[in-house]
Amino acid sequence: MAAYEESELTADEVKECVDGLQRAGRHIGQKHYQMLLDKLSD
Repeated sequence: MAAYEESELTADEVKECVDGLQRAGRHIGQKHYQMLLDKLSD
């Protein structure tokens, strides 16, 4: 999120990174994932 807030990554790039972490087996709870998506759509 820091890179997104500093305009170093786009919302799509952040989502790709998070999706990649999930595919790699990192657990990200649905609540936190939704919070992230909500912040990206602001």
